[in-house]
Amino acid sequence: MTLPVPDQSRAVLIGAHTYDHLPGLAGVRGNVEGLRDFLIGDDGWRLAPEHCLDRLQTTDSRGLLDELAAAAQEATDTLLIYYAGHGDSSPGDPELRLALPDVDVDRPHRWLRYSDVRQIVTHSNAARRVLVLDCCFAGRAVDGGMSATVGRPAGERFFELADMEGAVVLTAASGQEEAVCPPGATYSAFTGELLRLLTEGVTGPVPQHPEGRRGEELQLLDISTVYACLRDNLTGREVAGLVLPEPQLGTRNHGGVIVLGRNPAYDGAVAPPVEPLCGPSTLGPVDAVFVGRQGALATIEAAAEEVLQPGGGPAVLLVHGMGGVGKSALLGQAAVRVKDRFPDGRFEIDLNGFEEAAADGSPGAVAAAPATPEALLERLLSWVGHPRIPTGLQERRREWLAWLAGRRVLLVLDNAPDADLVAPLFPGPEAHCLCLISSRNQDFPVAQHRRIPLGELDEESAVRLLREMGDLRPHPADDAHLTALARQCRLLPLTLRPAGAKLRHADPADVLSAMTDGDDAGGGPFAELPTADEAIRRAFRTSYAVLPEHLRTVVRHCAWHPGRTYPKDSIAAMAGLSPGAAALRLGDLVDVHLLQRGPEGQAAFHDLFLIQARQATAVDAVVDRTAARERLYDHLLTHLSAALLPLAGQTSRRLASAAGASFSGPPEALAWLHAHSDELEAASAGAMTDRWDRANRLAMECARWLRYDGRHDTAIGLCQQALELAKDTDDPRGRTNALTGLAHTHRLRDEHDTAATLYEQALDLAKATGNLRGQTYALTGLAATYRLRGEYETAAELYPQAVELAADTGDLRGQTYALTGLADTHRLRNEHDTAVGLYGQALDLAADIGDPRGQTYALTGLAHTHRLRDEHDTAATLYEQALHLAKDTGDPRGQTNALTGLAHTHRLRNEHDTAATLYEQALHLAKDTGDGLGQANALTGLADTHRAQGEYDAARRRFRQALGNYESIGAQEWATYCRDQLHDLRGHPD
Repeated sequence: MTLPVPDQSRAVLIGAHTYDHLPGLAGVRGNVEGLRDFLIGDDGWRLAPEHCLDRLQTTDSRGLLDELAAAAQEATDTLLIYYAGHGDSSPGDPELRLALPDVDVDRPHRWLRYSDVRQIVTHSNAARRVLVLDCCFAGRAVDGGMSATVGRPAGERFFELADMEGAVVLTAASGQEEAVCPPGATYSAFTGELLRLLTEGVTGPVPQHPEGRRGEELQLLDISTVYACLRDNLTGREVAGLVLPEPQLGTRNHGGVIVLGRNPAYDGAVAPPVEPLCGPSTLGPVDAVFVGRQGALATIEAAAEEVLQPGGGPAVLLVHGMGGVGKSALLGQAAVRVKDRFPDGRFEIDLNGFEEAAADGSPGAVAAAPATPEALLERLLSWVGHPRIPTGLQERRREWLAWLAGRRVLLVLDNAPDADLVAPLFPGPEAHCLCLISSRNQDFPVAQHRRIPLGELDEESAVRLLREMGDLRPHPADDAHLTALARQCRLLPLTLRPAGAKLRHADPADVLSAMTDGDDAGGGPFAELPTADEAIRRAFRTSYAVLPEHLRTVVRHCAWHPGRTYPKDSIAAMAGLSPGAAALRLGDLVDVHLLQRGPEGQAAFHDLFLIQARQATAVDAVVDRTAARERLYDHLLTHLSAALLPLAGQTSRRLASAAGASFSGPPEALAWLHAHSDELEAASAGAMTDRWDRANRLAMECARWLRYDGRHDTAIGLCQQALELAKDTDDPRGRTNALTGLAHTHRLRDEHDTAATLYEQALDLAKATGNLRGQTYALTGLAATYRLRGEYETAAELYPQAVELAADTGDLRGQTYALTGLADTHRLRNEHDTAVGLYGQALDLAADIGDPRGQTYALTGLAHTHRLRDEHDTAATLYEQALHLAKDTGDPRGQTNALTGLAHTHRLRNEHDTAATLYEQALHLAKDTGDGLGQANALTGLADTHRAQGEYDAARRRFRQALGNYESIGAQEWATYCRDQLHDLRGHPD
């Protein structure tokens, strides 16, 4: 500990005692002047006056920040920044703001933001940095806005500067309390006491001094000593009828030893030796490099404070997470932070609950049996010097509890395999004991608020860990590579540490390249980092090895699954379990962190564990794996076909596939489809790779769902895979289905030429092989494509052929869609009476087979026809029916069409505001689903509405947008319409 070096230190003292819009604080002037006198005086820091800036009543926040930045860069030894005045407590904004004299609550730019000050301090060249904040709610700088007072937990962000070595924040109050500046007093309560300690010194016993020293024995006053005295002298004291809050301190590692000045009360005598206050300690060394986890550390520190309060009892905290996430490192850092509060004993035991014993490290090697509770209690009793350790478990536990009673003890139990091993060590109600446990297993009898789940590091902390492990100085050119490298390491300390170690001798770009190339080559991202690769293998292997066989079975089936998430019904089908049993076993695997919950709540492996699980189970019986996957494919095809029944109507093949599964209606079917979408895609691809006998069927049903859900790109990829499979296996029916599915998808993407070519190929193949059903759907799709291209004559020739084929084969669904398309064609040719009759036939057929989508499109077409006949009330009723059906069945394209038609009807009835609202809804839906024609139609309707309201500039803008859409999809008739309207609008300036 040394005093600040005067010519290498800087101080900036900021104060506001008179305000334009807030009450005055007369004592602030005395605060700043008193501190300045101390800092430049011979008994203080002896700073040159130009190195100690006092900024009373300044209103230039930008200039003030510039001065702070200059001082921060000039200081190489100690930097002190002090503020006294009003602090902001806006409930909607947790950030601390510091008031300048002209501050106005309605003009936030006039406040001095703490985050700006923090940023300056973060980049300071000073080895020691001190921020002192004497204002209301100043503890926001320490605990992120939460109160740090007794009985309330510390906030999620415990001291935002805690990632910097040698930095402290000292505040007059917590994040929820007001500082006190007594009227008429020379100083505020907090700064006045701080000045008294610095100018008069510390005498008597120093509160909570680790060596029990008296003030007179201390030559220098460090932050920890000054803070202990401030807290002891101020907290709860009443001044001018006001109760003083508890000061707050935020610091990390050695920040508490920063010296603030000499102790004027030092008597020069040699301090007599004192007996150490601490009892036995077995705490081990901690990682030299540790970043992040501030929220978890704050939770542990808050628990430590709670334990030591009068009447406080023991606390048991569980830190749980997957192997390699950094649980042991967190416990080590937490122990360092709180150990001084537990002078009667500090015990750390590594229980080795997840360690391999086999020297060869072979897969499945199980650790030697972990220690027994009896052995652990014997070890603890021997450490505390018990004269005669009994033999039985209960007797040892009684002796342990008797020793703990009334003592302040820290107990760290690392790598605990389960609760049975450590429960006998838990403290009794009379102990002031903090027990910290780390485990991959979260099945411990610990209250929810005592659980600390540990996941991956946040990206910023992961990058910082790489920098510190690699001894890298900040360099902007490295930022992008380090971020990408952190992501490749999946933000896990287990892999970040060895990757960071490589940075001591290699550029970040080179390490990243090696990881990326290894992944692309199939060797995995850690092929060039064998330490990381082995660490991942060991983390998975040791977790897997301790599982009972019934859970290992579930792990194997998850690894065999072609997807990345594992719904309970799918694992049940694969493993031959009931869904309930599968759910319980998956939950058990989540409890031990071999699986984790995905965003939708489904079980999944961590990315790195997925690779290990598949490698570990690759040696299992191929026959078992193949049978399990085929059971999965059958289960998914059955339920997929059943789910499509209430959405897309019945076909004989779908009815046959759905045997054994059913859904109560569209909502239940949609819920299942959305929950299994990713799995369906993966399983469809997996079934084709495995050459399952119904792979083409599964892929086509999945593609149909993807088109229904508006995910056309994914549907195209699946159909292309199905086409290649059908070619390889010489399956003409499969080729026809895949070609038709591809054509449907391109048509829905408004790629009409491509769609027409594919339909023609499918039609030729279906004719050549006598596939009447294939001919029906290829003809219907080809006719729809011609219709969409405005070639109505050709469409009118093709649709009846499709209707006839469907009727001959008894394909009612095929008839429904061909009739609707034919009706659309007649409507577009202004043959409205014919169109109405055809729509009626299609609507009846769709209702008969329970096809709500078919009903939706027939109703929408019928509504279009009535609208064109100026029968607006009838049209509106039909549109609303279609919209209701489309919403019920989750059909976004059906909703878009119905909304646009309903908007047209309101526009034609001069209800322009309603029309505009409906057009906007349709436009958003069409954009979300990539429906180019739907977007163009909604834009055209909006343009017509704007023009009718005299908003010509808005109309021109919408017509231009619609024109671009129509041109991109080849809808020349409507493109011409937009050009004509734009030409007419030239004579209508806004």
